[in-house]
Amino acid sequence: MTHEEGGVRPMVVAVPVMVVLALGALDVAGSDGASPQWRTLATAAPLSPVTGDAGVLRETWIGPDGRNISVAVALPRATPGQLVVQVAPGDDDAAAIEAAAARLRAAGGGVLSMAPGVYRIPVRDDRPGVTLAGLRDVTVVGNGAIVRFDGWGKGLVLRNSNRVAVRGLSFGYARPAVLAGTVRGSGAARVVAFDDGQPLPPPHAKAYQISVLFGATGTYRGGRSRYLFYRDALALTPASGRRYAVQGLSAPLRDGTRVAVKLTAYLGSALSIADNPGAPASNDIVFDHVTVRDSPGMGLFVARMGRGLAVVDSRFGEAGAPAATIAYDGLHVSGMAGDILLRDNRITRTGDDAINLASPLFAASAAPQGALRVPLRGGGLAPGADVALFDGALAYLAHGTVTDRRMIDGPGAVARVQIAAPGVRLADVRYVRDLGLRGTRYAIVNNDIGACECHAILAQGPNGLIRGNRMADTGFNAIKVATSAFWKEGAGAQNLIVEDNVIAGTGEDVRRGIVAAAIMIYAESADTPPGLLSTAVHAGLILRRNRISGRAQGCISVASAADVVLERNACGSLRDIGRAIGDDAARMVSGAGIWIDPFTTKHVRAAGNGREQTSSDQ
Repeated sequence: MTHEEGGVRPMVVAVPVMVVLALGALDVAGSDGASPQWRTLATAAPLSPVTGDAGVLRETWIGPDGRNISVAVALPRATPGQLVVQVAPGDDDAAAIEAAAARLRAAGGGVLSMAPGVYRIPVRDDRPGVTLAGLRDVTVVGNGAIVRFDGWGKGLVLRNSNRVAVRGLSFGYARPAVLAGTVRGSGAARVVAFDDGQPLPPPHAKAYQISVLFGATGTYRGGRSRYLFYRDALALTPASGRRYAVQGLSAPLRDGTRVAVKLTAYLGSALSIADNPGAPASNDIVFDHVTVRDSPGMGLFVARMGRGLAVVDSRFGEAGAPAATIAYDGLHVSGMAGDILLRDNRITRTGDDAINLASPLFAASAAPQGALRVPLRGGGLAPGADVALFDGALAYLAHGTVTDRRMIDGPGAVARVQIAAPGVRLADVRYVRDLGLRGTRYAIVNNDIGACECHAILAQGPNGLIRGNRMADTGFNAIKVATSAFWKEGAGAQNLIVEDNVIAGTGEDVRRGIVAAAIMIYAESADTPPGLLSTAVHAGLILRRNRISGRAQGCISVASAADVVLERNACGSLRDIGRAIGDDAARMVSGAGIWIDPFTTKHVRAAGNGREQTSSDQ
């Protein structure tokens, strides 16, 4: 959700006159708030169905609504005398790993033990490097082994498996998808001189994005220092030595500017979970002490699965690299039922969101014979699915059940879906959410995130906890609680706690109709560019004891939300806030660096927020 189509847009703060949030308690009158019916549906079942503590990774807390919430992910069940299959690097490593997995599948579980060494596995656009499917109670023990994918595409794909753990294994690609270099020359004669120590771009390579790198460590600053060419990628033509001309480059990049050049557009992920429809869903998948050094797409991508994902004590991105090594998101969940635990990880050098917990928002339009026409985008809305229906402003309409789904002939995965929802006019329905893919119950706890071209954490679902994370030098804002009709993702954050996080250094974010800040809460429309939604999409949020310094814009901004508590959050120096967000917008921000939109919010209370004195204040 960080891309602006067609290139970087100038920052716009197009807001009407706003109230100023004073220190102390405050109610801000606003919209009618999130529908009680939708809040009940979205936050249902706050406790994981996995019980007990033996063989379970778990996080528990009390939500803003006073109920206990738990996330639990079960580990593989070990049995006496279970099968152990050994593999070692050889001539066909992919075949050896898949054959070992087949033996474990037939045995009903066991251990796949990989000898130390480098496993070289070819990948193509149309075929993953390794596919593990139909496993149950399997532990993959890496013993420090390295899996190196040759080519750009999907690396390791898990499908339709239950209680699988991957431990002590490192993944990477033979050729980086992001290269660092320096702009040389001016005008039409400009070239990019790529750094020594990197492979040169492959033949016929194209630039899909160019970002400016700042300072000795190559910090990203987002906003107007990023240029996107996804619709019309720019050809890279060898000039001389390590210098390449970028055909059609019009960005105002001067001689000597340090840049990062992306050579791929979401071309596979190092790790993927992608269930095949019609087969039992994956549940309880664990990545423990895993390293993803680089990727031409994402580090870990969950396309579709059931419930239960844990990523613990793992590393994504290469610390100290001159530019991003994971081209896009570090960890991205597109659609799953819930129970997501991300704990004690280090995520760095990602070229997009470090963590993005999304869920599908299906666009819909009325079709003949009482049905809806719905682009499916990766599956969902199967017969029997529990769904919620919304209008064009994401206001809740009704609860329903899918009774029939048939694919429509033609391009794209478009379906004719029939939904039993008495009393609703199909002409009013613009969006559908599959409640089985809303990503409920998640805990993002004690992670280190930084030196990335990223939002550190993007949370878009109900029953969540974001606690004790440390974020530094993020290219955009640090924590974004969002839902986007433009990107067709997000269930709305309901019953979420954001507490005790430390943010030190953020870049510039560009959003129409909202004052950008280190922590942002909002929902955006399907317009181009997207604007602020008037509906209170988010509800029941607590933000407390977060410490913010070195932000490029505001500290906290709240829009499209109801029933929000802000308490004891601290911000660093606000001397430059007028320069950061514009003098007009600065007059709408309180002395604590907090902005609240009175037209899209209701029942926002604040107490004890203020500045945290830093050395720059002396």
